[in-house]
Amino acid sequence: MNSALRQRLGNVTELRQPGFGKQLSPQRFYLLEKSLDRYEYFKKSGAPDIILCAEKALIARQLMFVSNLSTELTK
Repeated sequence: MNSALRQRLGNVTELRQPGFGKQLSPQRFYLLEKSLDRYEYFKKSGAPDIILCAEKALIARQLMFVSNLSTELTK
């Protein structure tokens, strides 16, 4: 149990390292752009609602991450 907790805490400290967010931002924006493109394609092609909802959830998650990251970078 201790090793699992240390591993989780280690992941948190990686995000707080200087420069880490700057490297991650372009990747996240790229993924967000791809998700938006995929959502648009699914919507045009008449995909089932469950797929559209899943893609919306991905987009919301990525937006939340980018928002939190920008907040961390401005501190």
